[in-house]
Amino acid sequence: MPPNPEVPVIPTRRRFSQYHVPQGVYLGLDVEIQEEEQKAKYAISVHDGTYTSDYYSGEFAITNTESKEEAINEGLRTLVDIIKRFSFAQHYKIHIIAISSDVADSLSVESPSKLEQSAGSMFWRELDAIPIHAHTHGQTADERASAAVRKAVMWMSPQFPGNIPLDFNGMIHMCELSDYEKTVNAETWRVLNEMVNEYKERKLHVSFFNSTPQGGGVALMRHALIRLYRLMGVDVHCKFQLFIDWSNENVERFWLGENGPIETSDVIVIDDPQGKTRIIFRSHIEIRADLIRDDPDGPQAETWNFLWQFIQHADIFIAHPINNFIPDVVPRKNVVLLPAATDPLDGLNKPLDRWCTDYYQSVFNRVCIDQGANEVDWSRPYIVQVARFDPSKGIPDVLESYRLLRERLAAEGVDDFNTPQLVICGHGSIDDPDGTIIYEQTHQTLEKPEFAAITLDIIAARLPPSDQLLDLIISNATVALQLSHREGFEVKVTEALHQGVPVVAYQAGGIPLQIKADEAGFLVPIGDVEAVADRLYSLVTDSELRSTMSAQAKESVTEEFFTIWNSMSWLHLFLEMTNEVGLASTSDGLLDEDATHERNSGMGNESKVCDLWKEKYHYSP
Repeated sequence: MPPNPEVPVIPTRRRFSQYHVPQGVYLGLDVEIQEEEQKAKYAISVHDGTYTSDYYSGEFAITNTESKEEAINEGLRTLVDIIKRFSFAQHYKIHIIAISSDVADSLSVESPSKLEQSAGSMFWRELDAIPIHAHTHGQTADERASAAVRKAVMWMSPQFPGNIPLDFNGMIHMCELSDYEKTVNAETWRVLNEMVNEYKERKLHVSFFNSTPQGGGVALMRHALIRLYRLMGVDVHCKFQLFIDWSNENVERFWLGENGPIETSDVIVIDDPQGKTRIIFRSHIEIRADLIRDDPDGPQAETWNFLWQFIQHADIFIAHPINNFIPDVVPRKNVVLLPAATDPLDGLNKPLDRWCTDYYQSVFNRVCIDQGANEVDWSRPYIVQVARFDPSKGIPDVLESYRLLRERLAAEGVDDFNTPQLVICGHGSIDDPDGTIIYEQTHQTLEKPEFAAITLDIIAARLPPSDQLLDLIISNATVALQLSHREGFEVKVTEALHQGVPVVAYQAGGIPLQIKADEAGFLVPIGDVEAVADRLYSLVTDSELRSTMSAQAKESVTEEFFTIWNSMSWLHLFLEMTNEVGLASTSDGLLDEDATHERNSGMGNESKVCDLWKEKYHYSP
């Protein structure tokens, strides 16, 4: 297709319905340098998932500068600006940019092999587009751009479903090490690099095993962790499998054998209740030690006893930093504590510009329309709980506390425009058997007479797997709720606080460790919906209180809750468990307390892993 005859960066004057959603497209991009003329020619190929639908090319001057980094950044900035104006004018939302060659290298005459700033990370941050490197061999820029986008569609489009590996085995490049370095202080970065260098020198190999490849908190953390490790050249792999009736077949096919991860790993990490290799068991869920203790024949004890016969063979037990999450039978001498983490650079946390915000608002409401749910009025405030539709998430309490709040606001004559809506939403999960049941029960509750006056202001939706939708709904909320009756270490609380959104939550699981009570939010006893309604009323009606709590919420989220610290804690465990003592001696698992404790280099006694590495590396920020 030839270039458009009209300049495609002039915004269209067409009028759009309030329900419209910008067209999602894939772009192919190629840049060709003409050194003698000191200019760069670029080609953009647009694909709608079925056909190539548009094409545009142009050129821009290359600034003659002595600084390669400056020249590259200026060239990338020009490209980003062109693509932004192009997408705005054509009313496109770019999902993927398929880069046909190393664009950043193309913008530098000397083509440096390693750049501080890559094209991919800038496209991810500035355009909210997933960058994938799809090298092609066309003769011209337009051929290469067209071939690149066709490859990206074939590999990643929902029309061609498949088991996509993490970051497409490195072809998707969203972040640079320099991006991560900016999220921590210099002392943290120093210690991280010391650990990485030692890991590489010892040529270690680690495998993580987890039962859920998508939709759960562990999968999100592992994706971010492996992404960072790969950037740093750390040899770590992640195996996601569902442990159901065919788990033995999976083991035989994928894990055992001469080159399988069980034989080749120095350390294996098992996240969920499911040779020389050291085994780490991490308990991600809330295991109620008190229920096991008080009702030894009950379902919690029965489940735990079944799991324990396997877990006891591990070398170390990792738990959230809550004592009641560790059953009495687990020897404290071989227990360490490690909280969950979130990634500041992924789609759940990164800033969204106005265009992306408008786009995801339209997508969110389109999802609601398709599900027969109410839509969000984005001009009005709203309260949100982001969680799976799960029996433990306290959704009936969310509804009842909101109903009580609305009664009070109506009695005091608060107008509709200042009355907040309620949004309940979340992703599903592959191992989520109750999702549909709880979702339908939620909508049935809204049909009850006591909700008749407010039901149009309650939005309940199951969202597709888009991190940015959750980012949007959390970052623009007036208040976030987390009324879980049972919880581990709720990452959604961390993400809300990070965005400066005050949180009202139950005193469940690890949540009290995340929220500074009465500063960054409010903690109330489980089931006390009247107290929840009171705290919501205070935050909704007192803008000064909300502003103060918002600022304190942002300040309360430290490096400990993000990927870098999490990666350092894992590295410390790997290094300490595979030193001379760890590999030369033997022990018989967790119940062999003293021998295992010694073999673990003295790690245990319910110490936080970060405290252990801070002491060893003389960490002093």
